[in-house]
Amino acid sequence: MTTETLDELRRVLAYPEFRLDAAAQAGLLARYRALSRLTDTPACNLNLPRCSDPDDQMFLELAAAVAADFLVSKDKALLKLKGRIGPGFRIVTPGEVGAL
Repeated sequence: MTTETLDELRRVLAYPEFRLDAAAQAGLLARYRALSRLTDTPACNLNLPRCSDPDDQMFLELAAAVAADFLVSKDKALLKLKGRIGPGFRIVTPGEVGAL
């Protein structure tokens, strides 16, 4: 994770549709941080497609920079890029990752 991706997660966890109070949000963030490691914002010089949502481009770049196997997302803008990444990581939904 980068500071930017952590900030985005913090922002998304506060969405009203998740119905998470401040304590639940803090607990999820703490769990995520315990399972992740902080890295500098990657300098990504790979030829990645541009995401239609500029806020999501950082996730593509991070996945590529750390040689991830998968980018797991329910985000529609990211999912539109499935199959367009080329060699490297795959974009999958949470349901798909369970079947891998």
